[in-house]
Amino acid sequence: MLASIKRMPRALLVSVLLHLLLLAVILISFNWARTPESQPVASGEPEPIQATMVDASTIEAEMNKLKQAEEQREKAEQKRQSDLERKQQEAQRRVEEAERRQQEMQRQATEAERRQHDAQRKAEAAEQRAQQQEAEIALRKQDEAKKRAEEQVKAEASARAKAAADAKMAEEARRKAADDAKLAEQKKQAEAEAEAKKVADAKAKAADQKAAAEAKAAELKKQADAEVKKVADAKAKADAEAALRAKQAAEAAAKQKAEAELRRKAELAAQLAAEENAAANAANARRMKGLNDQYIAAIRAKVERSWLKPSTATPGMTCKVRVTQMPGGMVMDVKLLNCSGDELFKRSVISAVEKSSPLPAPPDPSLFDRELDFDFKPE
Repeated sequence: MLASIKRMPRALLVSVLLHLLLLAVILISFNWARTPESQPVASGEPEPIQATMVDASTIEAEMNKLKQAEEQREKAEQKRQSDLERKQQEAQRRVEEAERRQQEMQRQATEAERRQHDAQRKAEAAEQRAQQQEAEIALRKQDEAKKRAEEQVKAEASARAKAAADAKMAEEARRKAADDAKLAEQKKQAEAEAEAKKVADAKAKAADQKAAAEAKAAELKKQADAEVKKVADAKAKADAEAALRAKQAAEAAAKQKAEAELRRKAELAAQLAAEENAAANAANARRMKGLNDQYIAAIRAKVERSWLKPSTATPGMTCKVRVTQMPGGMVMDVKLLNCSGDELFKRSVISAVEKSSPLPAPPDPSLFDRELDFDFKPE
């Protein structure tokens, strides 16, 4: 029974509550009011009491309602716990999602900054290329001017050796060289202006990209802050629900602890009872063994008194004797299971047992045994 109580403590509690409710319904159902038809009784006489019996079906219906209410309460509690766990998991998922979004926004901001650095690096590279091109053009112009000067020297030397017509052609050549130099200078200036404009455009574009990246990063940070606040609110709500659940769990644990204490006391009482029974049984077993030893000793003593020592007997001879007896102690049969003496000694032992019939009665009737063994060891 104790094992059943330990396996189903809730069932025991429900059963006790149902019996208490049944007793309350029976007590409430009695009508203690005075019947209208009764006449006033004399002073000092007890007033009659009218009692109304309670229908068994009504009691059974109340018990069924209580069982259904208990089952519905347990189902509602299980559903509430399940909803609470699901909400907590959802809040955790939202926190993880917000962290992931924040990491993504940080990655985008880093990417925008990297792009800005790339644009600035490209603008600086373009500016360096423009300066290098200007230097190359200047060197090329110097080489051309030097080459033209050399050609001019040659032309002048040749012109002094030639006729006036050659001098005229030389003049035309110098004029053409001057025109070419002017055109080259104009071309160089135009190319430098175009390259400068290209560099300025690249710098402006890089500045625009940087501003756009900073604006986007600010917007992403604002969204991240809003998401973090949302997550913090969800976490606070989840913490509150977790605290409520912890409180309920603590109350349930206290209830279970009280029930466990009651079960422990019941088990301790049962254990004490079992130990007392075991001690009583052990004491009884020792008492019965002592009585049985006395019983065997009495039989052995009577047989030894009836024994006639044969002439061939020597010290140390022994026999293991098995006696079959009737309830009154009458000897029915004698067997020697193991004997160290000769045939004359064995016949003397059997004769002594038969002469001892009836054997002594046991001090307790429960010790009687139809067949008993004892050792015959004459002094």
